[in-house]
Amino acid sequence: MFANASIQGSANFARTMYGLNGDGKLKWQNLNNGQKIALGAIIGSFAFAAMNRAGEDDDGVNWYDKVPNYVKERNFVIMKSFLGGEQDGSYWKIPMPYGYNLFSVIGTSMEAVVSGSKTTASGAGDIVTAALGSFSPIGMQESDTASGFILKNALPTILKPFAEVGLNENFMGGQVYRENLPFGTPRPDSELGRRGTAEQYKKFAQWLNEKTGGSAYRSGGIDINPDVMKYVVNYLGGGALRFGIDKAPEIGSALMGNDVEDRNIAFWSRIEINSTTIIKVSLACYLC
Repeated sequence: MFANASIQGSANFARTMYGLNGDGKLKWQNLNNGQKIALGAIIGSFAFAAMNRAGEDDDGVNWYDKVPNYVKERNFVIMKSFLGGEQDGSYWKIPMPYGYNLFSVIGTSMEAVVSGSKTTASGAGDIVTAALGSFSPIGMQESDTASGFILKNALPTILKPFAEVGLNENFMGGQVYRENLPFGTPRPDSELGRRGTAEQYKKFAQWLNEKTGGSAYRSGGIDINPDVMKYVVNYLGGGALRFGIDKAPEIGSALMGNDVEDRNIAFWSRIEINSTTIIKVSLACYLC
């Protein structure tokens, strides 16, 4: 569906990054502003990744190395331990734009190879994956199986959410919804919603289950996991519908003077960072 936009975005990216000013020789004064920013992003990401390595888990593995690759690929990661926070592996993340995130991935991958946490081949693979994910017109989705990888990348956009629900894998290979544990008494799917799932989905799933003969302890004729509803609606409805269902009620609650968690506030939940931290990060970046 978004192949045309992806192609045009890649063309604009290429126009920005291609060519040198002046006599055409590779030197600083011949770089355009975009090229200078890209080089700065690579160097800055390398330095910040090195500073993020403050602290390691009890198993001897650095906390920063435990941050999933897909998180580092799409977000600027700041370990809380870097700014004097808890040594528990927690971190903040700031989303990066498609395409231009490649320069950050180059910097962090180079740092990982230099620090010995990754091989040269693995670091190069991360850069290639990031490039494909940013510039491939059809996108690149991950899967735990070869058949799942082919299916998720071959299907047209309109069918992707249904395939991902069937495989219980989102675009980056994580679970779409929780499943019953292999031991103990099974619970109805309508009762398996995650804590962060909007109450609207949970209540509607429970209502459907109850109206078709189910209860909180057994499945009815229509027993759907609320996270499945959320995933399909968010995928097909886009950001506007997702905002209306997930965020608008919380904004109304906040306007009435009620306390609302940061994760439920529009935009703020994507940054996952507070104002005090922004000041600290700004100071750290300035000193770098």
